[in-house]
Amino acid sequence: QVIITYTPPPSGQASLRVYLKHQGVFQSGQRGTYATWVTNYGTAATARTITATLTLPNGIVMVQGGKGTFWQCSKGGSGSTCTRRAMIGAGSRTMITATVRVTARAGKTLYATATVNPYSTPRNGSSTDKVVIRRG
Repeated sequence: QVIITYTPPPSGQASLRVYLKHQGVFQSGQRGTYATWVTNYGTAATARTITATLTLPNGIVMVQGGKGTFWQCSKGGSGSTCTRRAMIGAGSRTMITATVRVTARAGKTLYATATVNPYSTPRNGSSTDKVVIRRG
């Protein structure tokens, strides 16, 4: 006799996706802005503290670590970490903006990465943005 047990996946779970994109043109010697969107595409609101991290490449320096409704952000030279205790409802999106200074020379191609935890899968929990530095 074979007994097969099926356990359905739990319903009513939060599931986060992160998306990172630089805003406008990044010019050598100038300031720029990154926007990070965190979307809950799950079927329930988040219930734990969420952490979003922005990691910058050499050639881009953090000026202001991030601003966003209900986000508390702290900066480091090569990035920032933002936490949020307030829930993100199912189907809702929130945004963090961070100000940076471009120190790389014109023509360089640089990559920044944003991650979000918990409630994310490896595929949805990370986003990389490519920017080509323009002449200032």
